[in-house]
Amino acid sequence: MIHRNVTTQPSPHVQNKRAQRKRDILRVTLTLIEDRGIDTLKMTDIAQAMDWRVGALYRYYPSRDAIEVDLQRVILIGLRKSGLTLVKNTRRLKHALSPLIETAGLCLHYAAFSSAYPWPMAVLGASLALPRFVFQDDDAKAVAHDVSLGLIDLSRALESTAAAGLIEHGSAPTRALSLWSALHGVSLTGKLNRFAPSHPSAIDLSASLLTAIMVGWGAKASHVKTAVNLVTNPQVMTPIFDIDAALAELSPGGL
Repeated sequence: MIHRNVTTQPSPHVQNKRAQRKRDILRVTLTLIEDRGIDTLKMTDIAQAMDWRVGALYRYYPSRDAIEVDLQRVILIGLRKSGLTLVKNTRRLKHALSPLIETAGLCLHYAAFSSAYPWPMAVLGASLALPRFVFQDDDAKAVAHDVSLGLIDLSRALESTAAAGLIEHGSAPTRALSLWSALHGVSLTGKLNRFAPSHPSAIDLSASLLTAIMVGWGAKASHVKTAVNLVTNPQVMTPIFDIDAALAELSPGGL
């Protein structure tokens, strides 16, 4: 008789239960980061907050880095979903500068989201700020994929802006990456307000930076000013980090 090794897949019920437990872990971890920061957070802290033994936590995540990978993906998904909501709001304006307004909205939304939700953005910044590679290659690729989706949104907006003759033609992907890199740097200046309250806000700095870059790419300063004024209206830009929606989108592959 020939015996064959058969690998059985968990039932849908078991898979859903496991995914729900991992979502619970991520929610609790985000709350802990909001309360005490990410630098000193340990697996034992998360297990204690879950009212679990630490060994039970390792059944779902092999390390804190593995949890941080999923956290970064959830935050990036939430950031993108919030940005796409803003895009819908800008398109309702039906303005002649619509492509430029959409581009400005996506750029300034990054600063607005960072200001509204500093603790999730700190999770992203924690690994980006380190010169060493923090995650394993497969995990880093998963995070990079979610970053690329946001860059694609911005790249498409830039292409539309150029097609409308509002800026000169150029490599939209390169421009999108350049803008994101610059805007991420601006988002880190918020700490200056602790010691210098009169320091310009991250949104004001982002608007100034965006204007300089877009004018350099051929936009009219008056057009950029109009776009900035329209997208900074609270009825257009209200960043929302919907954790449940982001977790639900992550679950098919990440959980």
